[in-house]
Amino acid sequence: MTLKKMRLLVLFAIASICISAHAAQPQSVKHIEDIILPDDTIYGYYLVKCSDGREESVSAWNEKKLWCAGKGNKDNCQKKQLKIAKVVCRGA
Repeated sequence: MTLKKMRLLVLFAIASICISAHAAQPQSVKHIEDIILPDDTIYGYYLVKCSDGREESVSAWNEKKLWCAGKGNKDNCQKKQLKIAKVVCRGA
């Protein structure tokens, strides 16, 4: 590998790290409503405001012990509000 290619590879790696460091971050989490399902299960519906201006939906289940991406979903979940807020803002 030539020195020129090596420098280009290092530059690309540094640029990738910088881009990921500037990924959207959660700025606020706002409770919208509690929703009661037909089987009497209750979950909280929240909106996460991200630093890039987007608003993403999250749901809180089991008395806020389980936080999931999307309204009423139980697919992509975390145990902490901040972790799921970061996930939805980063788009992962």
